[in-house]
Amino acid sequence: MKFESLTPSTRQTKRFKIVFSEPKKIIHFGQRGGNTYIDHKDDRKRENYLKRHMVNEDWSEVNPGSLSAFLLWGPSSDLRTNLTSFLRKYGITTNDT
Repeated sequence: MKFESLTPSTRQTKRFKIVFSEPKKIIHFGQRGGNTYIDHKDDRKRENYLKRHMVNEDWSEVNPGSLSAFLLWGPSSDLRTNLTSFLRKYGITTNDT
């Protein structure tokens, strides 16, 4: 799988859209208007979000749940830093590599 882009979502209720190629895959994720760790940087809210969602979501594969958990609620409050870690974690290449 290859990373192509991360942009604002074109869907009214979603915050971001990520595009992969080989195979082509488009995933919309995050709640538009919702505050996440990249917005508020609140460690307690981050911890509570992750605990609440880890029981019902499969973070072992690339899907809206894992994207939200690792990009919006990841270890850094910087989206680009979390994206880089996510791509490395899942073995996803970029056009640069």
